[in-house]
Amino acid sequence: MLLQLFLCSNIAYYPTMAIKIHKQDSKEKQTQAARQFHLIVLLGALCFAGAIYWQQSRYSTEYLEAYCQSKPQLSAALMANDPAPTIPPNIAEAAKMTILKEGDGATAYCGGHSYVFYRIFDLQGNTILSTPEDVPERIRLGSYNMIAGVEQQIVGMKEGEIRQILLEEEDIEGQWREQLKNLTFPIAADIQLETVIAPQKTPYIAIVKPGRGIKAKCGRGITISLRKQIEATEFQARPEFMTLTLGSNNVPLWITNAITGMRYQEIRLAIPPKGEEENQAVEITLLQVAN
Repeated sequence: MLLQLFLCSNIAYYPTMAIKIHKQDSKEKQTQAARQFHLIVLLGALCFAGAIYWQQSRYSTEYLEAYCQSKPQLSAALMANDPAPTIPPNIAEAAKMTILKEGDGATAYCGGHSYVFYRIFDLQGNTILSTPEDVPERIRLGSYNMIAGVEQQIVGMKEGEIRQILLEEEDIEGQWREQLKNLTFPIAADIQLETVIAPQKTPYIAIVKPGRGIKAKCGRGITISLRKQIEATEFQARPEFMTLTLGSNNVPLWITNAITGMRYQEIRLAIPPKGEEENQAVEITLLQVAN
């Protein structure tokens, strides 16, 4: 009888233990496999991100070196810090703007102050908003105190220049003035740049890699990366990332000047004009533009 009970208990006990051990082994194997999978995915993501960063840095550096070799005057300017003056890119759309009178004075720049005459009117000629005939308005370009569409057209104008532009509804967004409500679009504006306060020397600008799409405009939010010059054709390996309003005081005015008119993913080389405290050239990449 005792022998039978002993055999029966063993028959029931060993299969049960075997099942438990099998389940435990399976769980441990599954946990181990999951950990290995997550580790492989993480390593793969890190390798992929590193490859992209390396490729972009390598492409940018090689492109810049090739550009400098093909343009001896650029290498000389980098080494001597003596940039040739250039006019900043005009961000006006040709279809919406007509130059009525050419100017020959200092150039209005984003972030700078200017005295301006303007008259905004409907297509029947009725005045909507204007400055007094003999008193120009002082405007800080990039502050958004002026109608965005007008402000963006002033950038790049020369003293004495007169422009006539067309404005759509999106060009006056964010304006609180009563005169600008319930209008039928398009409307028009005449702009005369009277005086540029504290004219700035323009930096030397070279496009290293063309961009596409929307342009960086004065008063709009942007995200950029900056790499400062170390040697003649060598720049920092790790860029500085910045989000700012173009025309604000977050970066020197000459860098603002260089950014104006850039397109999404465009890379530019900018060399500061003489007299700037920071005399390093910078490589600028436009990463994002607010609509």
